[in-house]
Amino acid sequence: MKLTIGMPSYKNHEQVWWTIEALRLYQDVKDCEILVVDNYGSEDTKKVCRDTKIRYELFNEVNGTGPVRNKIFDLAKNDFVLVMDSHILLYPEAISKLKVWLASNWEDAKNLLQGPIVLSALVNAYTHYENKWRAHMWGTWPPAVIPESIPEEPFEIEMMGCGLFGCRKDSWLGFHKDCKGFDGVEGVIHEKYRRSGRKVLCLPFLKWVHRFGPKFGYPLLLDDKIRNFLLGFEEIGLDPKPIYEHFGEDEVEAVRKRISEG
Repeated sequence: MKLTIGMPSYKNHEQVWWTIEALRLYQDVKDCEILVVDNYGSEDTKKVCRDTKIRYELFNEVNGTGPVRNKIFDLAKNDFVLVMDSHILLYPEAISKLKVWLASNWEDAKNLLQGPIVLSALVNAYTHYENKWRAHMWGTWPPAVIPESIPEEPFEIEMMGCGLFGCRKDSWLGFHKDCKGFDGVEGVIHEKYRRSGRKVLCLPFLKWVHRFGPKFGYPLLLDDKIRNFLLGFEEIGLDPKPIYEHFGEDEVEAVRKRISEG
């Protein structure tokens, strides 16, 4: 099974190197395209890709986690696309198990597919977000579980962080075309899939570890988050009331005015 593993990057070439090499050393990436899309324009990132002989593409017309992930689907050469942040490591055999699953479940690959996140100590995991707002985000962690307790068969979830996700290239519904900046797209893309008659599935074997810690990457601008939520909610017909309740009416109205003014 051929797939594209797409990695967005924004001023974090060291993480790109580690993730690329971990994929090639510890995962079955035969017949896989590894694609790095640079959303900043870093000569260091370009050099990492040149040195590791990985496909590099520059896309910095619009900066943001939504736009660069959309671009990965546009640029991908294979029929299935797995998007993973450049500070993520996969559990052993994750890619080989994904290939086997796709070979027998290609129709289900039109859904949005995700996997459990395992925290750094490797004793706590989360399979999904709960539908709650917190800290300027839509989605909050439920009580943690141990990785070994997660059911073996795929199951439906409501939403999850977008550090790792995938689907068939021809079934990607896309983040809002005018989104930008960091965040404000999670939860929206999940509801977009459900409203199109599809599902969001957790594939238990697709476990990943995420590097939390020092601040890096995109500027964290509240305006961008509110803007992205407003655009996404409007696109799929969601009531924006939760956005106003969480961020405050004055803040949201100010952003809405700036959107209308272009």
